[in-house]
Amino acid sequence: MCTKLLLKKFLFLILLLTTISSCAQHKKIVSKKRPKQKKETQKNAVKSEVKAKKENDTKDSDTIILTNKADSIVAFAKKYLGIKYRYGGQDLNGFDCAGFVCYVYSHHGITLPRTADAQSLLGKEVTRKSARAGDLVYFKGRNIRSKTIGHVGIVIENNNGQIKFISATVSSGIHIDDIDGPYWKERYVMVKRILLKK
Repeated sequence: MCTKLLLKKFLFLILLLTTISSCAQHKKIVSKKRPKQKKETQKNAVKSEVKAKKENDTKDSDTIILTNKADSIVAFAKKYLGIKYRYGGQDLNGFDCAGFVCYVYSHHGITLPRTADAQSLLGKEVTRKSARAGDLVYFKGRNIRSKTIGHVGIVIENNNGQIKFISATVSSGIHIDDIDGPYWKERYVMVKRILLKK
């Protein structure tokens, strides 16, 4: 009887020790892994933050460069106010609309096609409200029913969709106009952005 009781106690003790031992080992394994995972997460977070900062710095830098170029294009274009219109002209003896845009942009290292219609195929279309200096604005020509682009100008300022642009016109030569002026309003087609981030 005593032997059975001792044997039961002995088995109970072994079972208890085994349980405690396995719990202790489990705790050790878990406690070793957790800090490592936390460290990896922190490293990844820091890497992501550094990468995002570099990307933002690059975007900001690109935006500044493009804004400076656009401002330079507008300032350069305004120097030619009053120069007469000449059909097919693309020099100081006179300009037509596309010739003037080609002349201004080529001075800034950008080569454009010779006609307004061909120029309109380039760049990215933007809304009137988001148009900015240096963008190109396109209009139908004299025939308002035609779908062909007949005129192009350079946006010089935009106040919530109220766009002023400079272009070579038959009546006034190089001239600044309002997009909602009586002649232009019904001929307006779109604004395209040529100065894009690479």
